[in-house]
Amino acid sequence: LKRLVRLMAEKHKMHATFMAKPYEEHAGSGMHIHISMQNNRGENVLSDAEGEDSPLLKKMLAGMIDLMPSSMALLAPNVNSYRRFQPGMYVPTQASWGHNNRTVALRIPCGDRHNHRVEYRVAGADANPYLVMAAIFAGILHGLDNELPLQEEVEGNGLEQEGLPFPIRQSDALGEFIENDHLRRYLGERFCHVYHACKNDELLQFERLITETEIEWMLKNA
Repeated sequence: LKRLVRLMAEKHKMHATFMAKPYEEHAGSGMHIHISMQNNRGENVLSDAEGEDSPLLKKMLAGMIDLMPSSMALLAPNVNSYRRFQPGMYVPTQASWGHNNRTVALRIPCGDRHNHRVEYRVAGADANPYLVMAAIFAGILHGLDNELPLQEEVEGNGLEQEGLPFPIRQSDALGEFIENDHLRRYLGERFCHVYHACKNDELLQFERLITETEIEWMLKNA
């Protein structure tokens, strides 16, 4: 799909980018995933008969929240990805959930019981959608496999409340990713170690670069 969008943009003499944060003064680009679940009768299992959150949904939320900080290496896979998580940009900076609240990481949109779903609002547009889905499924399985406590629902502005914070640098995210036993179990030891090694090497190469900003700030002042 990304290739198709780029090709169509070129055809019309434009350039399409999925970079998470191309412009400092503007909000970045995210990849929001909507999650719903039905049983073999086609019934929505995330809602009870009264349209309230089902016990199954609460277990899923607890699992996704618990693994979310350690999944950031997949949800925000590049150095630039973390520029998106800045104050005032309406991007969640901590693992949280709420109803029809656009300041939380997991939003349950308004709707009737037949359309009850979760919006996963963390990943950047630069992320690999297959790996994002793998991280989401890992969180869901983690919640279903374990009895995890679900934190309180966020009401009001979640950007101004304390919660389970995300790593704010790629190096921190890679460290949390490879150290998480649950992610390695759900995603596979080999994949996790190969992904960590590749991304860590990319980061080391990036950190060797001398930027124009460094020259401008420090060449004559250091």
